[in-house]
This record gives sequence, structure tokens and C-alpha cells, in this order.
Amino acid sequence: MPDTIQGIIMARLDRLGEDGKRTVQLASVIGRQFLARLLERIAGLTGQLEGLLQELKTLEIVYELGLLPEPTYIFKHAVIQDVAYHSLLIQRRKELHRAVGYAIEELYADRLADHYEELAHHFVQGEAWEKAFDYLVLSGDKAKNAYANQTALDFYARALDVAPRVVPSMPAKRITEIYQRRGQVYLLLARYSEAIAEAEHMRSHAQAAGNRQSESEALADLALYHWSTFSWEHIPQAQQLGTKALDIAHEIDDERVVARSLIYLGAVDQVHGKLLEGDTKLERALRIGETKGFQDVITHALWWLSTATYWRGECQRAITLCQQGERVAADRYDGASELWTQAFRCLAHIGLGEYAEAITAINDGLTKARDRDNRVILGRLTNTLGWLHQELGDFQRAIEYDRDSAELGQRIKNSNVEISALINLGFDHLHLGEPEKALSLLEHTLSRAEQGFGAHRWRWIMHLCACIADTLLVLGASEQALTQVERGFSEARATGSMKYVARFHVLRGEIALAARQWRQAEADGREALCIARQISYPTLTWQAAHLLARSQAGQSNLEAAFASAQHAVETIDAVAARIPEPALRETFLAWPRVQAVHAERDRLSRIS
Repeated sequence: MPDTIQGIIMARLDRLGEDGKRTVQLASVIGRQFLARLLERIAGLTGQLEGLLQELKTLEIVYELGLLPEPTYIFKHAVIQDVAYHSLLIQRRKELHRAVGYAIEELYADRLADHYEELAHHFVQGEAWEKAFDYLVLSGDKAKNAYANQTALDFYARALDVAPRVVPSMPAKRITEIYQRRGQVYLLLARYSEAIAEAEHMRSHAQAAGNRQSESEALADLALYHWSTFSWEHIPQAQQLGTKALDIAHEIDDERVVARSLIYLGAVDQVHGKLLEGDTKLERALRIGETKGFQDVITHALWWLSTATYWRGECQRAITLCQQGERVAADRYDGASELWTQAFRCLAHIGLGEYAEAITAINDGLTKARDRDNRVILGRLTNTLGWLHQELGDFQRAIEYDRDSAELGQRIKNSNVEISALINLGFDHLHLGEPEKALSLLEHTLSRAEQGFGAHRWRWIMHLCACIADTLLVLGASEQALTQVERGFSEARATGSMKYVARFHVLRGEIALAARQWRQAEADGREALCIARQISYPTLTWQAAHLLARSQAGQSNLEAAFASAQHAVETIDAVAARIPEPALRETFLAWPRVQAVHAERDRLSRIS
């Protein structure tokens, strides 16, 4: 900047007096009330304010922004502020920054949260380290709760940088809490290796300080983060860490960490298909959380309880648990738990045939996942859209969603997302007339699952057995299909996965029907229909009723066959009535499998 311009600016600003002039130079946006209070605090210049501001406006050094309740003054050119600011001696800058910070605290005491970031800036620049630390942490918390994730990480990192300068030293627990919050942000971002690293830092600091409570918290966090990788290799670590956390929590009588540890150990039980054992731990944790008011415990317990409940086919209860979990998670700004419980609620809505509710929840979840940059949930919900369209016979749209989900899963190296999408893709290829391609993909995915691809091996094997059996049936390989059915039955019964128990009954019934084993087909059809109605799953209800009608017709029991076919048609009509998109409804009704049910009912009506 030319010396002459600088001279003019500085000469005009000199009329504010040395301290008053420096105060104006410290801020790029200045409220009149704040400026008056600040000048009064520093230089006793309040009475001169109006005239001096008017002169600065006339010289176009500042301009007034009058849209706010309190008029605000802004430097017209940032370079003016910079030249003025850097003309200060370093020590004087620090003093004035501190003065501005204290003035903000006094003036805005009733809405201090609006100014955390400014306060952090001024106290850092003023080297008031304890206050700088406090406001950096508060700014990080504010950003974290607004899901401004990178901003939160940056504020927390700056707080960690400032901490060693605080005299006397900050309590170790304040430092471990920052590492914990950074880990929570990374969990939401699905950046699990970084979450693990933060929890390890937390653990090291806690151990160095001899703080057993913080150490147990860190161990519980580590158990959660290792589990969240959805990697089979990480599950033993999750179990080991969760057990250590539980041991210390019992030792120091910390009920909150006891409950947290039980939750993550219950989640490990679920991975191994021990759902009843997992439920016992999760329900105990939930009781502790509700009794003691531990909201984070309640949220996580509901998350995993709703998961197991959905797997067992108890969709209405799963929805209730998910909704409770979502509310608690949203209230405490636990974005990861909120997204996961919402994702399972979407599945349960589909299982009950509540398609409008499912689509609304999926779209809302996708928006939140994008806003929070959680690509795992993006992949999961995209996959769920694929499944919804499969349920309604729209395999052309389903395959588009499933391809997107598979590609995202591969890109982010998340086996949970990828394996779900690959299974769906195999089912899509089968119904799009490519059974050989479907079989190849499904068998390859099964081999990977058996070797530890995806944490919930039993779930993937069960799902893959069903899809492979379906494909083998189309290819006429009934004996091989039956082998897959019996293997899947074993997993489904052991885990109480009633949807899959019913699905395997339908598959075994179809195999018997193809062999003209009418009684066996009828027995399987009856059992599948009973389960499907019990769990209120419309897709399996009409498919099982159709199987039952054909098996009864094969035994010339035409009256019963017609009643079963009519039940299948009525269920299909109820499904169609609940599809919110007219085009999707038309696709569903045109699905050859649906058309076959109508044709069977019409045929039986003529001959019965």
C-alpha cells in the first residue's frame, strides 16, 4: 500500500486515540454497541464515537451495515485492516486481543455461544491460554453438534496444541475428553482407523495419568470402533477390548462404562450369531441406562436391540425401538447412532409393506448421510432402495441402485455395504434373465463370506444360500438347490431368523412341487404362510399362499386351492395399494411372478 494512503488512513484513525484506534483495527466487523463498550473499557472514548465513525464513513474507510438490530461497521478493504493491524507492536496486539475477548464476554454474556469462535480467536491471539483452550473446545463442541465435522476436528486439534501452554497444567481428563470427541466425529464420518487412533491416544494419556475411568472409556470406544469396521479380523479385538473395559468398570464401580461394555460385547455376540446372549447383555445395559439416565447408553442399546429384533422378523417392535433410539440420538447430537437406527427402521418398514414410510425414511436418511459425510450409510440406504424395488418386482431400477452401492462399498473398503449390494446384484441378474451370471456372482460372494468377507458371516451365508437356491431352481438343479436350502435352514433356525426360516420353507416347497411331491410342498407352504402372517411380511405371505394353492391343486383339493390363491391375490392387492408411486405400482402388477398368481386364481375359479 502506498505510504501516502497509509498516512491518510492512520492520520484519520489517530483521532480515535491510540488505544481506541487499535481497537477498531482489531475487528473486521464491528457492532456499534460493542464498539462503544469496548472503547469505554479501553480508552474512555464513548462520547466521541458518533463523530469519529461518521468521519471514517465519509473517508470510505468503513461502511455501515444496518440490516441487523445493532448497526455494524465493516472495513471497506481488508488491506486497510491488515495495514493498521500490523502497525501494532506484538505485545500491544496481545493486550488488545485480550481486552476484546473480555469485552465480548461481558457484553454478550447472555448469548456467549454465538461468539465462541471469536473468543477462541482473541484469546489465542492474546495468549490467554486457559481461556483459549476453553473456547476452542466449546467451538469444537458447537461445530460437532452442527455436524460441521472438519471444523470440529480443527478446533479440537487447536485445543490440543494450546493445552501444553496452560499454566497450571490442564487436568488429564480434559485432554482425554478431546480425543474422545475427535473419535466420535471420525465414527460419524465412518473413518474408523482414525477413530481407533484417537481412542488409542485417549487410552495412552489416561494410562499415563493413572486415570482408570478414562482408560475404561477409551477401551469401550476402541471396542466400538473396531466393531464398526465390519471386518471379521477386527472382531476378536473388539471382544478383547470390550472385556477389558468391563473389568475396569467393575473394578472402579462405573455403571456407565459397565453398560457401554455390555453393549459392544452384545454386538460381538450378534456377529457370532448368538442373538439371545447378545440380547441379555443389551437389555441389561438398557436397564442401567434408563435407571441412571445415561442417554448415550440408551441410544446404543436401542441401536443393537432393534437390529436383532429386525433380524428375528419382529418388524413392528424394531420400528418402535428404532424411533426411540433416533429421538434420543438426535437430542444428544449422536449422528452415527441416529443414522444407523434410521437405516434399520427403513428395512423394518419394507418388511411390513409400509413402502411410503420406507421411502420417506430412506430419503431423509440419505440427506442426513450426505450432510454428515457418512458414506457407509449412503451405501447402506442405496442398497435398501435396491431391495425395496426387488420386493416390488422392479429389477431394472433395483440393479442400478445395487451397482451404485457395490461400487461405493468397494471404494470405501466397507464389506458390510459391498456384500449386501453383491447379494442383491445376484438376485437382480437372476430376475433379469441371467441365471448363469447370477450363480457365478453369488457363489463367488459365498466363498468370500466363508473366508471372512463381512463381519456377520452367518447372515451373509444364510442370505446367499437362499439366493443361490433360487438360482439353481431356475437352472433345474433341484438337488443342489436343496443342499443350499438345508444349509440355510440350519443358520436361520439357530439364530431365530424367522423371515429366512419362512423363505427356506418356500424354497423347499418349490423343490417338492417340481418333483410333484404335493404333500411335502403343501406342508412347507403351510409353515411358510403361518410364519409370514405371524411376522406380517406381505411378500412372503403371497408367495407362500401361491405355493400352497398349487400344492393343493396338485392333490385335487380345488376348493382349498382356490381359497389359498384368493388369499395370495388379496395380499398382492393390499401391497399394490400401499405403493406410493403409480409407475412402480404398475411395474409390480406386471411382474410375471405376480401375474402367475392371478392366472392361478383365475384358473382355479373356473374349475373349482
